[in-house]
Amino acid sequence: MLDQLGNALVRVFGETIPKEREEESHKRFLELTRMAQNNVYIVAGELRSSFFNNDFATIIKKKIEANEKFKIFLLFFKCQGEREDAIKKIQKENKGIVKIFTDKKNLNGLNENKNMKLFLADRRPIYHFHVTDNWVYLEEPHDPDMPRDVYIQENKKLADKYIKVFFKLTEATDIDSKTNIVSELKPLEFNLDAAKQTID
Repeated sequence: MLDQLGNALVRVFGETIPKEREEESHKRFLELTRMAQNNVYIVAGELRSSFFNNDFATIIKKKIEANEKFKIFLLFFKCQGEREDAIKKIQKENKGIVKIFTDKKNLNGLNENKNMKLFLADRRPIYHFHVTDNWVYLEEPHDPDMPRDVYIQENKKLADKYIKVFFKLTEATDIDSKTNIVSELKPLEFNLDAAKQTID
């Protein structure tokens, strides 16, 4: 399903930012996040710190402070190996996101963030996309840290399709073992003392 969306729907996108203009595509990514009124859904590669940086975390922090019903859903791959290794890498490279995720003000009880859901994939997603309300931001398939074309379109029907894809991915299973390859992260899996970083 995702392959079909990625290949077929690119043709209907109204705005294209070529891979040579990565700084511009990142600015548009942040701009769309800043514009979001209700929900943000993101499927990413390694959640690289240069892209999901403190600017991104600050925008999300302000969104949550302004609207307690605002929600962000992030699905990504971090590294091969044990879950604990991935969590340590997230904590080291994505401190702003971890700070929001573990902040007691955002928690229902001890281990459930009411504004942010993080999903860790055992393998790197092929297609990376970002849905903010009715906007879709789709990246051309690419290897880690490599440039990629970006396609952007405001289209509610298209956004709804990608949101459905997001939730299908959260339930993805391995073809052979039939085991889940995506799992939800919880705040208490992180070292909460180390997570207390200030977002300017």
